[in-house]
Parts: sequence; structure tokens; C-alpha cells
Amino acid sequence: FIDTSYNTVYYNSTGSDFGKLMADIISFINTHPGPYYIHCRLGTDRTGVTSAVLAALCGASWDEIRADYQKTNEMGIKEFRDYRLLQYSFEKMLGKPMDEVQNLQKELGNYFIERKFVTQADLDTLVSRLK
Repeated sequence: FIDTSYNTVYYNSTGSDFGKLMADIISFINTHPGPYYIHCRLGTDRTGVTSAVLAALCGASWDEIRADYQKTNEMGIKEFRDYRLLQYSFEKMLGKPMDEVQNLQKELGNYFIERKFVTQADLDTLVSRLK
């Protein structure tokens, strides 16, 4: 069980709380057999950002991630979730607009590695376990 907030995943994605959150999730995946269940109150915000980061680290493109995230609007929960919130979170981490990102997997991986939340070996294990 990992506790985090809406604000952490969207507006404080460059903070140590979010980095540690992702490091803890990656460590759990790397040390436990699947399947893995990620969920929050509605299954859109914290779940959506976490799933999007994991997908990016495994090589999904921004277009794939954005389209998948946008599908949460079809759930009928009457709380609209737009990919622009997710985009804001990613752009904060990467320090540039998404249309300037050349290799999302590499750049996002470097973000977490450079801040010492994970190692390249952690990311390699993650990719091998989730692909």
C-alpha cells in the first residue's frame, strides 16, 4: 500500500515524494511476481499518472499514453480527466514541452536516475518484468 495525493502526482511531480513513490512502486514490481494492481479512489488520477510513468519507462510513446489516459473520460464517473493534467506533470519532470521530447523512455528514465530514485538496472528489470 502506497499513499499519495492528487497534488503530488500532478503538481509536485518533481518533488522527492513523487520520486520516492515511483521508486517504491518500481522496487515492488521488481521484487514481486505479477500481476500488479494499481488503483486509487476513482482509478484515474494517481492510478493514471503512475500507469503513464510506468508505460513511458517501458517504451510507450506520448501519443499512446495520452490516448490511453484520455479514455478515463469514458468511464462515466462524471469527473472529467484531461490528458493536459498528465502532460503538465510530465513536462515538469522533463523540463520541456512534450513536443520537444525525442525519446520519452530514455528522458524519463534519466530523470529518475539522475535524481537517484532508481538505477538503470532497476529500470532494465522493470521493463523485463512488464513487457
